[in-house]
Amino acid sequence: MKGCSLQRVNGHSIERRIAVASRSLLQVVIGSLLVVSILLGAFITTAHSAYGAGAKAADSSIYWGFSCCSSAEVDTVYHPGEFFNLNWMSTEVGTGPKTRFWVALKAEIIGPFSSVKSLKKSMTMLHPKTMPVEAKSKVLRVLNAYESNPLSIIKIPSNAGTGYYDLVFTSLENGVTSEGASVIRIHR
Repeated sequence: MKGCSLQRVNGHSIERRIAVASRSLLQVVIGSLLVVSILLGAFITTAHSAYGAGAKAADSSIYWGFSCCSSAEVDTVYHPGEFFNLNWMSTEVGTGPKTRFWVALKAEIIGPFSSVKSLKKSMTMLHPKTMPVEAKSKVLRVLNAYESNPLSIIKIPSNAGTGYYDLVFTSLENGVTSEGASVIRIHR
């Protein structure tokens, strides 16, 4: 009868315990696959939003540069607490074999100035460090192998006064910095 006692543990047969353990293991594997698929979906969504909704697959013969922005974005009058959405525009800058590399995009606003003339006069000197309002976007990193329209967002501070603001946009590409500027208007 000792042989029969080996077939049973705590009143259950060994076969039943193996079947229960197998089901538990299968549930763990399915759960792990579910977690991996959720994480993969989040990664794809993040990559999609970083490159913009219109991102196109890489063509080995084309590479892209990025510049700022549509006239509608700079011609709008903004208000304190609003968001300034800078839609970067991709431009084909070359064809042929080229090493793919990351491009860093950033933007900031500096002001207020009482007029465009005073803004331009001030900007002929180095950026003043004592401007009452300076707001920056997060740095975006995009690959130059894709045609895309990344989005930089600047929250206009609640203490922003009425006036003209210098919008400075910068692209750092393979060790080369390109900077441009435009003027936006904020009204309290």
